[in-house]
Parts: sequence; structure tokens; C-alpha cells
Amino acid sequence: MRLLSTLRLIEDPSTLTQARYEDRWFLPALESARNNYQAPVSTGDVVLLESEVLPLADFVDPTMGWSDLVKGQLLHYRLPGWHDRMFHDEGAAIIAEHLRSFLDRVDAEARSAH
Repeated sequence: MRLLSTLRLIEDPSTLTQARYEDRWFLPALESARNNYQAPVSTGDVVLLESEVLPLADFVDPTMGWSDLVKGQLLHYRLPGWHDRMFHDEGAAIIAEHLRSFLDRVDAEARSAH
């Protein structure tokens, strides 16, 4: 709810009054969209980023369910720190290292298409 409030999709839940109760329609709609979404199969390469703190892949499918949805190359990288922090500080630099070759390839393909 805090994220929805930050994005200004609903009022701040702590100040929700009866007059603003109509904003609550969005939460069930969001949950329904999440529950009914079917990700399409990707024909391109996919990079899967996972926190190395309590990695799920050690307990479940190492591809975390993505193998059936990716027809290209599926690269799985673990990043330091908890999930909510892995895109900050050291993790951001590591992500950049992992993505650099892919982004360079996309740039080269875009240049050759012109």
C-alpha cells in the first residue's frame, strides 16, 4: 500500500477517510491483474538477478520458473545484499558489469539498422 501511495495511485492509507474510500477500488484491481497476468515467452536473452541473501534458487527451480518462458539465453546472477538493496551501492556497479555486454550488443544492432 505504501508503494501505491507513493506513486499517488491511492491516498495515503493512514489518512484514508470515508470520503476517500473510493480509492480502495484500485487494490483489488491490482491484485486481480497480478493474479491473472500470463507472461509471454521471450525469444531474446534474459538476465535474471537474484539476491545472494537467502537465495530462492537453492530451494526451488534454479531458473526460478523462467526456463519455460525464455527461448534465448537465460543468465542468472546473484547480487550482494538483500533484495531491496541489491540495486544500490555495490550492487548497481555489479549489475552494470553484467549488463554492459548486452547493452553494447543492443547499441551495435541499433546502429547497424540505420
